[in-house]
Amino acid sequence: MSAPPAEVNRYLNECLAGIPEDISSIVIDALALLSGQKSLTEEVDKGLSFQDKVALVRHAYTALLNYLAESSLDRLNEAQRLFVDTGAIADVVVFEDSTGRRYEVELLSPPLYQQLRNETIHLDEETLPRWSRNIYRVEDQFNAIALGVLEPEGLDKKNLAKFRATRSLEHQMDVSREQTTILNNTYYALLQQSRELFEQMETLFDSYYRYVQQVPVLQDTLDRARRYNRLIAARDPLPEEREEITKVLNDPTYRRLGQDIEAYADQVIQILGQIRENSQDIDIKNQKLKEITSKLIHAGAQDVGSVRNRHDIIFDEETLRLIRSHVQALGSYAVAAAQQSPLKIPESTTRILLNAHARGQADPLKNCYCTVQNVTQSLEKIFSIHINLFERDEAYNPIVPPILIEPIRNYTEWTGERFMLGFVSGEPSRHGSRHSFSPVDMALLRLCGMYAFRDKIFDYRGNRLEGNLMADYSARLESKTAVKWIGDEKKYKLVTVMQEVDAASRSEAVEDYMEFIFHAANDFPAPLNLSKRKMAVMLRYITIQNPIRTIALLLRYVADKEPDEARKVLLQRAGHDRSRARDQLEQACARYGQNLPESASAYIKELL
Repeated sequence: MSAPPAEVNRYLNECLAGIPEDISSIVIDALALLSGQKSLTEEVDKGLSFQDKVALVRHAYTALLNYLAESSLDRLNEAQRLFVDTGAIADVVVFEDSTGRRYEVELLSPPLYQQLRNETIHLDEETLPRWSRNIYRVEDQFNAIALGVLEPEGLDKKNLAKFRATRSLEHQMDVSREQTTILNNTYYALLQQSRELFEQMETLFDSYYRYVQQVPVLQDTLDRARRYNRLIAARDPLPEEREEITKVLNDPTYRRLGQDIEAYADQVIQILGQIRENSQDIDIKNQKLKEITSKLIHAGAQDVGSVRNRHDIIFDEETLRLIRSHVQALGSYAVAAAQQSPLKIPESTTRILLNAHARGQADPLKNCYCTVQNVTQSLEKIFSIHINLFERDEAYNPIVPPILIEPIRNYTEWTGERFMLGFVSGEPSRHGSRHSFSPVDMALLRLCGMYAFRDKIFDYRGNRLEGNLMADYSARLESKTAVKWIGDEKKYKLVTVMQEVDAASRSEAVEDYMEFIFHAANDFPAPLNLSKRKMAVMLRYITIQNPIRTIALLLRYVADKEPDEARKVLLQRAGHDRSRARDQLEQACARYGQNLPESASAYIKELL
C-alpha cells in the first residue's frame, strides 16, 4: 500500500515534508486503517478491533508530533503548524493498493480544512483582546516554554525547581504572575488612555482654532449690534435715516445679535473648559504611568509580548527536552481524560482531526472547534453573564489563567494553575431565548464551573471549611440527636450528630453551575434539579450580569420557599446594611418586576 504522487495528496505531502521515511510510513499506514479497505491494510490489519486501530492512529500522531517537536520547531511549514495546533493532517488522502486501484479517504471536508487553515495560521491578534494572550495553541505552548512564560508539564520537583530558577520569568521576579499581569495590563491601559487623551486635546485645539478664525465675523456682528443700538436710540432721526430705521426694525436678525455673540462665547467657554479638565488629567495619567513603569522596572517584569507567530525564539537542547516532557505528559493526561469522558465517541482519542469528531454539526469550525477566536468569543459571552468569575485589573481586564488547547476531543480540566481544553468539543449545545450556547461555549462554561468550584471543602485536619463556594455548596450540616449505648451495662446517652443534607460532589456542582448559568442568562424558571439552598449559595458568590439582577434572581428563585436563605444572601450582598439591602431590593423589583411574583413591599415585609 502506498500514497499516490504529490499533486494528489498535496496537504499530506506538505505535512510530511522533511519527515523520515519510517515515520511517514507509520502515518500513512495508520491513515489507511481509517479507510476500512482490507486491500490497503493487509500487512497491518490482522483482526484488529476498532479501538486498536484508534490506538495506532494515535501512535502515528504522537510519532509525527515528537519528530516535529524535536527537529523542526524553528522551520515548520503551514501544514505542519496546522497539524501541531489542531491535529488536522490533511483533507482528503488517496491510496493505491498493490493492484494500482485507488481509494479516497476524506479525513476532513476540503472546505472545512481550508477554513480551519486560514483561521489558525493567519490569526489576527489585532482583533483579539489583550487577555486572550493566555490562550495557547500547541505551538504557542512551545514558544512560551522557551521564553519562560509557561511552566512545562511532566517535570519532577528537581527539574521544576531548576526551570523556575533559570528560566521562569515569574519566579525570577519579586511579584507573582497575577501581579505582573495586572501591572502590565494597567501599563498598556494607561498608554491607551494617554493616547486617547492627547487625541482629544488635538481635536479641542483644532476646534478652538476654528472659533478664533471666526473673530472677524464676530466683530462684524458687534458692529451691527452697535449700529442697531444707535438707530433705535435716535429720537429725531433725519429723513434719510427713517427709511433705514424702518428696514432695520423689520429685520428680526438684529434683535438676536447679542444671543449670537453669547452662543459663540458659550461654545468657546465649553471648549476651554474641556481643555482645562483634560490638562489636569494629563498630569494624573503621567504620574500613574511613571509609578507603574517604575514598579515594572524594579520587579524586572519584562513583558515578552505575545508568544504567537514568533520567529525570534531559539530552541536549544534544554528547551527541547522540556518540550518533549511537556508533550508526553500532556498527551497522557488528555488521552486518559478523553477515554473516561461520558461524551466520548470511538474516535475521540485519535488526536488526528477527523470529520467524525464533529459528526452531526452543520458548522464545526464555528460551533465545535476551540480555535483561539472561538475560545475568546465564548469567554466574552460567559464574562458578560458571570461578571465576577475572574479578578480584574485596573483596566477591568479579566486575569485569566493559562488555557492550553490540545488536539483531542472533549477534554476539559482545571489543574489548579491552568485550564486544559480539547480542540474539539463534544458538548451538547443549548438554545435559549437570549443566549444560546454552542458546544465550544459549553466546554468553556464547564471550565468556568471547574474554576468557580475550585476551592477546598476540608482543611488538612479534615475539618469542613466555610466561606467559599465549594465548601458551602457541598452540603448543609444539620444536627440530629441520637441515642448511644455506653459500657457493659449498655446505658444510653443522648448525643448530637452532624448530618450532611442536600450534598453535592465537585463534578455535580460543575454540572449544576452550567445548568444554573444557562437558566439565569435566559430568564428561564429555576432549574428543577437544583434545591433552593444550592441556588442561594451560588447567588451569594456569583454575580449575574449586575448586582441588582442577581438580587432579582434571588427573589425569583429562592425567596418564596427559602426566605431565611434569601435573607442571608441579601444582607451579605448589602454588607449587612439593612437600608442598603432595602434599596437594592426596591431597585430589583423596579427593573425586573415583570419576572417577580411579589411586589417590593411584600418582599421587604417578608425578608427585612
